[in-house]
Amino acid sequence: HSVFDPYEWIADLAAFVREVHAAAVPFVGLCFGQQLLAHALGGRVERAATGWGAGIGTIAVDAGAPWMDPPAEKLALHFMHQDQVVELPPGGEVLGHADHCPVALLSVGPAAMGVQAHPEFTPAYTDALLADRVARIGADEVAAARAGLAQPTDEATIARWMARVLTGG
Repeated sequence: HSVFDPYEWIADLAAFVREVHAAAVPFVGLCFGQQLLAHALGGRVERAATGWGAGIGTIAVDAGAPWMDPPAEKLALHFMHQDQVVELPPGGEVLGHADHCPVALLSVGPAAMGVQAHPEFTPAYTDALLADRVARIGADEVAAARAGLAQPTDEATIARWMARVLTGG
C-alpha cells in the first residue's frame, strides 16, 4: 500500500504517528514508515518518477545528527520501494540521499528519523522479492539489482543510529 491510499488503517496510523511526535516519543520509520512519518506530519509522498528503487543502493550522508554515531559518509543498504518522500514536513531535514531517491534519510526533530531503505532485509530476502516482482519492476532492472546483492551492506551502522534515536542517545 501507499501512505496516500484512502484506507482507514493508514489514516489511523498517521494519527498515531502525529500523537507520538507531539509527545516527543522516539520514532524510527523504515521505508513505508519514513513515508508515513513525512506524510502524517505534513510532507508529501509520491510514486518515484524514476521508477522502483530495488536492490542495494548507496545513501550519501549529507548532514549529521547527534545520534549518527559512528559517523558515516555513505551507507549501502537494501531498497525496495516505488513511493518516496518528495516534500519534507515542517521541521524535517534531509540527512542523506541516494541516486534514485532525494530523501533517503531524514529527521524530524531530535526524536524522529526515517530511512527509505530496508536495513532489516537480507540478500536472500531481497532476492526473493525481486524474483516475485519482475513484472512490476522490469526484467532488466531486476537482473541488475540481483547482480549486486553480494556486495557488503551497512545495516550495523544504521542499526546503531536507530538504537540511539530510540534510546534518546
